[in-house]
Amino acid sequence: MNRRTFLYGSLLTLAAPLTAGGQPSSKPHRIGLIGSGTPAPGPADQGSLLSERLQELGWVYGRDFVVERRWYGDQLAERVPDLAAELIRTGVDIFVVEGLNEARRVQQVTHTIPIVTLRAGDIVKAGLAASLAKPGGNVTGIQTLQAELAAKQVSLLKEAMPRLSRLGVLLYRTYPVLLSEVETVGKTLAISLQVESIQGGDELARAFLPSKLGAPRRSSSCAANT
Repeated sequence: MNRRTFLYGSLLTLAAPLTAGGQPSSKPHRIGLIGSGTPAPGPADQGSLLSERLQELGWVYGRDFVVERRWYGDQLAERVPDLAAELIRTGVDIFVVEGLNEARRVQQVTHTIPIVTLRAGDIVKAGLAASLAKPGGNVTGIQTLQAELAAKQVSLLKEAMPRLSRLGVLLYRTYPVLLSEVETVGKTLAISLQVESIQGGDELARAFLPSKLGAPRRSSSCAANT
């Protein structure tokens, strides 16, 4: 499953709020989707899993809902606020974004239109929600990352490999809180961390170059790139 298929599959979570209350409204619900990469070939929305699922639930594309897509390529910081403002002008009812960085930048433009992030990470620690029980604000999503779990994973590795003294950590660059938790448990368990930060999948090959696998680049007291 590629990233875009996963994205569209996750959009099925929108079906519940859109269909809540029974009958569709008198005008189409407008879903504003902001994603990385570039547009896929073919019809703009008819082939997405979101459209297919909503139609299975009795919604008609164009009558009951439409999906407005915008892509920012590799210019997240520069493009996302402008794309969000553009989508607001089209009258979107809800935003769907890929992650916390996108949600944060959309929220620079609106604090009232709901923002759903598909891989939310820890939205509370990121400052986008007051708590999981009562998020407040306009950002929500499926939380896929908890820093405490990463620390537990290191502890379990140490239990399984008592002689473990050096650990490689492949870290997505936008999750410094994750590294902070791993560093803390690393110090406690006397484990030296070799950390490699990446921004996206295209950097995975670089992370595994022989030059990167030598002596540790950072000790367990290092700080993450942001």
